[in-house]
Amino acid sequence: MPHTPLVVIGASAGGIEAIRKLLPAFPADLEAAVVIVIHREAIEEDDRLARVLAHRSKIPVAMARHE
Repeated sequence: MPHTPLVVIGASAGGIEAIRKLLPAFPADLEAAVVIVIHREAIEEDDRLARVLAHRSKIPVAMARHE
């Protein structure tokens, strides 16, 4: 079974600006899954951060959901 490479990035809320600068560097055809974990206050149904990060990203950005 082939494995998908995984890029994991962790940051506190203060790292959001660094992540905003890093995401555009990933090419649209990146052959890896990217997981970004940011420690921040939980806000129900708040996807503003994902929209901000997706604005300049070439790869899809979505908030993880707990179901």
